[in-house]
Amino acid sequence: MLRGGQNERDLPGPDLWAMLDAWEPEPISPDFNRRLYRRIARFERGVRRVRIIVPLVGFLIIATIFTAATREPQTGPFHPGEPTQCQSKVMAQTLSDLGMLTSLSSTKPL
Repeated sequence: MLRGGQNERDLPGPDLWAMLDAWEPEPISPDFNRRLYRRIARFERGVRRVRIIVPLVGFLIIATIFTAATREPQTGPFHPGEPTQCQSKVMAQTLSDLGMLTSLSSTKPL
């Protein structure tokens, strides 16, 4: 048994090693370093933005929770039994519609 629980039969055969020895990698393009450093710089700019934004978002979440927890409940006159003028009009219209539907259902069909 080899390291990591591998058996000898799990290892690649000699034909694979011969193919890897014969493999020729593509040549590196002349602007490889420039493109690589540009990608690294772009990545670092994104990391800097995240390092600024994450604490700011955390602070806003904590501030929102704190203000919601410390806010005093609204107290004021609330009288559910007293309908407003608008509610009275809606109720009157609804009763009128129900009366009309009741009279229609009590008539005999032709």
